[in-house]
Amino acid sequence: MKIILFGMILYSYFYWADDGEVLWISQMFVEEKYRNKGIFFALIHALREENKDIKIVSCATSDKNKRMQKILKGYGAKEINLKFYYKKV
Repeated sequence: MKIILFGMILYSYFYWADDGEVLWISQMFVEEKYRNKGIFFALIHALREENKDIKIVSCATSDKNKRMQKILKGYGAKEINLKFYYKKV
């Protein structure tokens, strides 16, 4: 068996009280030679096919990650004003 990997998404599902089932993208990567070929969109499509209850696709990214911001805007995602907090323990 031969496995070919072009990209990957680490994700989880959760329920957002106001909007329903959410696909949360925690990390995403596409091999450089396959970028700009729709791999990200194909991966998201496959996850949405797997879970038809998804109402929102969501992702947090840093201000410095311009590439991911561009991809998300190309997907039609809107930037929202939320604050994220964390504490290492």
